Amino acid sequence: MTITNTGPVDLTAGDLTATVPVQNAGYQWQGFGGRGWDYGVPASTGTSLNFAYYSSIPAGGRSELIYAIIKNSAPGQTPPPTATFVFSAPNFAATPAALSIVY
Repeated sequence: MTITNTGPVDLTAGDLTATVPVQNAGYQWQGFGGRGWDYGVPASTGTSLNFAYYSSIPAGGRSELIYAIIKNSAPGQTPPPTATFVFSAPNFAATPAALSIVY
């Protein structure tokens, strides 16, 4: 996923954050990556993982890609579990991005 700064001002490093639940979610967290992305503070709440984008994003610009490695705890279950990342930044409403975890 990449995030576009649709606002009129630049976002500074660390302004863009993401959270994803990991407790009793029906999937297993394996890892993540992406240039500029790292664990946020705190990295974990015990029920979710937190991430921050440590590069600035100019108005109209995009973040680098964040990718996640997530494994379905019981492949074949219907419906598959959904990992919902919630992205937020100052002066923006929190925005969810749902990913179906099929495998």
